Amino acid sequence: MNATAAKGETLIELVGVRKRYRFGEAAVNALDGVDLRVAKGSFVGVIGRSGSGKSTFLNVVGGLDRPSEGSVLVQGRALMGRTSDELAAYRRQVIGFIFQSFNLVPHLTALENVALPLALAGQGYFERRRRAQELLDKVGLGARTGHRPTELSGGERQRVAIARALSNDPQLLLADEPTGNLDSRTAEEIMGMLRALHAEGCTIVLVTHDRERAERYCERIVVLEDGRVKEDRTTSAALVDLSAASVEAAPPAEGA
Repeated sequence: MNATAAKGETLIELVGVRKRYRFGEAAVNALDGVDLRVAKGSFVGVIGRSGSGKSTFLNVVGGLDRPSEGSVLVQGRALMGRTSDELAAYRRQVIGFIFQSFNLVPHLTALENVALPLALAGQGYFERRRRAQELLDKVGLGARTGHRPTELSGGERQRVAIARALSNDPQLLLADEPTGNLDSRTAEEIMGMLRALHAEGCTIVLVTHDRERAERYCERIVVLEDGRVKEDRTTSAALVDLSAASVEAAPPAEGA
């Protein structure tokens, strides 16, 4: 994360993006001509009903899916035309993913889960363990490094997932319903952590059904409907000075 990145400089740009799926003879446009820019250092909430195109949008930006038409540009360079290996490198080097279902490896400890992307990137054993410990300390789980996912609460598992997403120091965090499986109190803790990361300079795109939380925490709201951008506006959160915020997290409450 680069807190000194020039805010307003475009990181991701979608130009006329369509994603078409075929079901027999029928065709459905999950994305239907989306034009959108995401600036460095921004916190964007993408909301909409089920079937609005939110997950497809995230998959296209994350290089998990290719658009049927249009272009996705990352710092001015197109994702279209890249090989599968090049897209995998893009995901490792540029993107950090946070999922609703955590997607932790069940037989690995918290420390090992966070260190896994670093191992895949070829980082040495001791350095990746040092980095994983540093990140677990950052999210308030420094005392739970040896616990496996089944030994952690939902909130703790999501904290591990956030630490893992940060391990390669990504330019962009893509969060797919990160509070969807959490109780209200824990969801607020996770959103507060994301806002603090944003204050440190991280660019975040949050996909969520929760309009109310998105309005309070994100500085920009994009509403998708039937694969199109229906609304794109700033929120009151954009006016809040978060310069003093920190991602340093207190240990989660028991059961959080």
